[in-house]
Amino acid sequence: MLKYIIQNPSSEVPPEELVQAMLDHLPKDEEVIMTTAEQLMHKGELAAKLQIAQNLLSKGLSIDVICEITQLSIEEVKQLQKK
Repeated sequence: MLKYIIQNPSSEVPPEELVQAMLDHLPKDEEVIMTTAEQLMHKGELAAKLQIAQNLLSKGLSIDVICEITQLSIEEVKQLQKK
């Protein structure tokens, strides 16, 4: 919307209405941003756990111990073991 306003300065919509429209959408956008941030954090945490599990597998630790340390499921660790 802001891009449109900048590209079309002769817009007939009063500035007050544009500001209100942006404010009305802010909570929704904030929620999406937080959800996206949380997803990225989760992906980063998962990637770190998988890397740690891979390192532990290469050192010969048992799957049970690796699951306990990383909080990964047995299936996730077994998938790493196959690689």
